[in-house]
Amino acid sequence: MDEQYLDRLLRRTLGGSYLTLEVVHYVMTEYVRPEARCRVVVTLRRDGHQEAVEGQGVGFVEAAYRGLVDHYGRDFACLNRVGFVGFGVDGRMETSRDLKGLDAFAEVKVGVRSPGGERLDFAAQARSTLAAALGALVRVVERFANAEQAVRTLRAEADTALRRGEVDVLATRRSELATLWPLTGALA
Repeated sequence: MDEQYLDRLLRRTLGGSYLTLEVVHYVMTEYVRPEARCRVVVTLRRDGHQEAVEGQGVGFVEAAYRGLVDHYGRDFACLNRVGFVGFGVDGRMETSRDLKGLDAFAEVKVGVRSPGGERLDFAAQARSTLAAALGALVRVVERFANAEQAVRTLRAEADTALRRGEVDVLATRRSELATLWPLTGALA
């Protein structure tokens, strides 16, 4: 899938309603024993407003994604049908010039299987491994939510073009819907 074309298609189709989420902060509570479980509360900025998302799971990734899906899955059903197929961390240590401070830099990659069956990878980088993981999960939510929203818009435009007999517009919208099918599956 051509990611640049897909991004242009989504942004052109959605305009100002393109969903962009920015992680403000998160709080995590994790129990390792006697049974592993994690609770995450994430504060996100969306359209200039902050909203809290809370989730629970065995670990951080599951808890954060469950919270995101519980919050956004009501509006974007395809989020409930995304499957995780990979997770990787690549990190390095960075030391200050005076050798007194050191810091980690992490890149987290998350692999998912879309409702249409295609594997997609999302990555984020941060000084914190958990922040990078959260950033990658937020990118997953943005991509699939925007794809589903674009499908709704393009379907409506295709229906209008069909009623008006605008064959060229109808063909273009159907082609764009076909591009989004691997992301949304049956919704397209």
